[in-house]
Amino acid sequence: MGLRLVKRPVTIRMAVEGNMVEVHVEERLDPVTGTWSRVGPHRAARETWGQREAQGTGRAACPFCSPTLYRATPLPQIFVGGSAAVPNRYPFARAHYVVVPRTSAHVTDLSQLDLDDVVNAFEAARRVGGKYLYVNMNLGPHAGASQPHVHLQVFASERPTNAHRAMILRGRAFRERTGVDILRALLDLELEVGERYLGRFGDAEWTAAFAPVANGEVIGVVEGPNYVEGVWRVLRALSSAYPGHGINMAVFPPHRHLSGHVRAVLRLPTHTSDVGFMELLHREPVIVVNPELHAGLLRRYLA
Repeated sequence: MGLRLVKRPVTIRMAVEGNMVEVHVEERLDPVTGTWSRVGPHRAARETWGQREAQGTGRAACPFCSPTLYRATPLPQIFVGGSAAVPNRYPFARAHYVVVPRTSAHVTDLSQLDLDDVVNAFEAARRVGGKYLYVNMNLGPHAGASQPHVHLQVFASERPTNAHRAMILRGRAFRERTGVDILRALLDLELEVGERYLGRFGDAEWTAAFAPVANGEVIGVVEGPNYVEGVWRVLRALSSAYPGHGINMAVFPPHRHLSGHVRAVLRLPTHTSDVGFMELLHREPVIVVNPELHAGLLRRYLA
């Protein structure tokens, strides 16, 4: 018939409270769209934000505060300064870690962290290693976080994610045609237009997205090792400009056809999800935050 149903089993072994456990995930390839999904029914056992709050909101009840973090999370653990990277108890990849920027205090807001905390957290994430290493964040219940303590998630993959692969393919075609990195060309265009360009912070240059994949999307193109300063400043600006909103962030590693870059989006604080049939099934988001007004608001907080 010409079609094949492709699935790749992934078995993850980790030590939990002194016992070795196995977690099973399947990567499945959609034979029509050519995109991958990850099937991991064990993740249904994750706590919800409400369940965590019901158990208490202080440090004593938090699984990401020390010493609970070190005692109750799987091995191996990675420490950099006051930050820690520990294996996710509900992984969807062979290397899938939670990175806690500060374990010595119950941190529930970005304003409680400083730049050193974030730099240490990104260094701990880098040490996880892997062919395609993605550093990510869900901030707040509207963004999919199940734990109030601010944290990153990092996972490694043998292949690029669906979104990254699509960008790499467009980047390759653009470079073959022009000899220029597509993200570098985007920044040059946004700087010339001026409506959405945000500026350079550390080793990254930032703009609000012209055609956002979700509300409030910003893009930072990485040009050196000190890009974390820019990530920190832009996340703080988003949090300050839109109090009560959730934030999703992903750092995409560099590829020979595409610069490394960061994308972050807002999640609206409503009881009705901002992700519906258009976003999930048609992959064509409906945006309510005007990108140009959004950029103007962020510039006030980045100044």
